[in-house]
Amino acid sequence: MPIIIKCHSCGFILYQGDELVSIESVLRKWGYRCPVCMSPLSNKPVRFIVEARKGVVKHYDRDVIRELIIRLLSQSSMTTTEIIDSIVKQLNMDSTPPLFRETVRKVLLKLEKHGVIERVGKTNGILTWRLKEA
Repeated sequence: MPIIIKCHSCGFILYQGDELVSIESVLRKWGYRCPVCMSPLSNKPVRFIVEARKGVVKHYDRDVIRELIIRLLSQSSMTTTEIIDSIVKQLNMDSTPPLFRETVRKVLLKLEKHGVIERVGKTNGILTWRLKEA
């Protein structure tokens, strides 16, 4: 979780990072004065702002996705939607970002191109996949 400590007067960022640090050590680093507006800095926070980070998507390596797809299709044929839902469940994701769905689709097409999997049907525009028999 990122932490940001700003000057209460001008908003200059005194500290930004993922590590928990003491306010005292940050203020000491700046000599208890904001380097921009020269306002005195106190170790008593003027206010706290807690915000959710927006637009942050955890990146999953395509190799991990590829291995999960192969493992799933080794059990039975599945549709693209079933594959995506199963991977989301296995990775304990809260939701399925559109970018993640697109990544899974790209991995499926690459596996097809390399002859690892094949299309076995299409229902309502959704492809069904299986491992290609050797």
